[in-house]
Amino acid sequence: MCERYSLTAELEQITNRYGIHKTECTHAMRYNISPTQEVPVIAQHKSTRYMNEFRWGLYPFWAKDSINADCRKIHDKPIFERLLKKQRCLIPSTGFYAWSDQGKVKQPLRVVLRNREVFVFAGLYDVWLTPQKEEVRTCTILTTKPNAVVSAYGDRMPVMMQDKDIDAWLDPTFTNTAALEWMLQPTGEHLMEAYPVTTLVNNTEHQQPDCVEVYPSGWALIKS
Repeated sequence: MCERYSLTAELEQITNRYGIHKTECTHAMRYNISPTQEVPVIAQHKSTRYMNEFRWGLYPFWAKDSINADCRKIHDKPIFERLLKKQRCLIPSTGFYAWSDQGKVKQPLRVVLRNREVFVFAGLYDVWLTPQKEEVRTCTILTTKPNAVVSAYGDRMPVMMQDKDIDAWLDPTFTNTAALEWMLQPTGEHLMEAYPVTTLVNNTEHQQPDCVEVYPSGWALIKS
């Protein structure tokens, strides 16, 4: 699962790395992003790649406020197959949170790339109109089997899209579902590490920089 993540990259870093032509949302450092919040999402219309705000969690009724979609079970729901063919997106991040059961209080850990660079989750999006004819943009993060770094804390991890697959993933004219599904692999554990952070992360209202700092518990970085 991916139930919380951070985005601590500068806007220019994101737009340059992912070739974004238009930015239609405000940008700020985000330390503890949680479901139902508005999040920056990269998508493409024809040849124009843009970043805009989408609500994290698909709805209405058929999605049950889906914040994650397991790519191994995507064929179980026709709606996800439709979105996979036509409505794919990327969600920029610099780390996501996992939890270790340490007794009464679950210890959060932040999972990052070893080089601390920005990366993108593979996602799907939908756009629909409310009865008041207001446009609502929503998204979900695709998950897959965990690698060795994440497997101690859960049975799924978010798909972190490889750079070589980004152009095809965002291209709305690319509809080869077998090729698209092949892109949804777990990131190599040799590229990742996890470290403990403050338990204040457990509170979704806590949005301060200390969320991403190493918690002074003496734990070593967890690597492959």
